[in-house]
Amino acid sequence: MAYQRTFQFSTRDRDNDNHPSVDCAGNAQGAWWFKSCWKIHLNGPYGSPEPPGVCYHINTIRYCNIPFTEMSIRRV
Repeated sequence: MAYQRTFQFSTRDRDNDNHPSVDCAGNAQGAWWFKSCWKIHLNGPYGSPEPPGVCYHINTIRYCNIPFTEMSIRRV
């Protein structure tokens, strides 16, 4: 999550990402800390139309093979 650390949380009705012409939350079908638009997105649709799993990007390659994720939030 270090990549998303300084970004505002975007939802389909609150476009807070840095992309000037794209609604990242709307396109990704879920809310997240988007820049423009995402490298990993745990709140998106699971495996559809992609193979099963959560999708993420490394450079220009897209992978969709994480079968499970869990987020914990703690006070800092």
